Amino acid sequence: MAGTMEGLGVPLFGGYTSYQSDGTSSYLVVNSDGTHDFTFTDEGADNFIGVTITDATTISSGYLQAFYTSITQSGGSADQINAFAADITLGGTCSSEISGVYIYFAETGTAVFGGIFSGYTVFFTSFASATPPAYRAGFHCYSQEPTATNASGLDAGLLVESAGASGTWGALLGYMGVTPPEYFLYSSSNIPWGATTRMCRILGSDAAGTAQVAAQLRVKIYETEYFIALYPTTCS
Repeated sequence: MAGTMEGLGVPLFGGYTSYQSDGTSSYLVVNSDGTHDFTFTDEGADNFIGVTITDATTISSGYLQAFYTSITQSGGSADQINAFAADITLGGTCSSEISGVYIYFAETGTAVFGGIFSGYTVFFTSFASATPPAYRAGFHCYSQEPTATNASGLDAGLLVESAGASGTWGALLGYMGVTPPEYFLYSSSNIPWGATTRMCRILGSDAAGTAQVAAQLRVKIYETEYFIALYPTTCS
């Protein structure tokens, strides 16, 4: 007897489909290979897959994780490999904060902290390959928007906010470890140093007019532009 009969219970083997209370709208399709496909339409605000964990034990080893994924791919890939992926398509009037991932930290009782809090953590092991990655980044964001919108708001690859009336940070960027990074800032693109706009400015001298400035990085704080001078290693 095939294990795909529906209505009496979940079959021991084979695929099946689960329906909403109307009996016609399917919300879950379990394929014969075990993969799950959820579909929700016009359900409004909800946690469509919710996990609630309440734990009062002391975790001395191991991990407490709501979700875990492990991918081992040895056949090579000419496209993306993602442990988690999200496609968000928007329409209508969107005036609230929209995020691919939202993480919220809070305290219960009076906690004792001493470790590292990270909203997003990436750990790269040492690779022995003779052909290392062409690019490596703990955080990578793209933009196809042709217009920078800093004039009317704030448009940045990384946005750091001091929330509320008293929230703050110790630093905009931080570094810790034994060996410092090779460079503070690196660009893989050939920046047009002779340009008079955008991130880099034309050649010039410093305020005292003594040392030759190779270029200037352009910054804007509130309504005023400032420039960070870049000197070449041959500067005397």
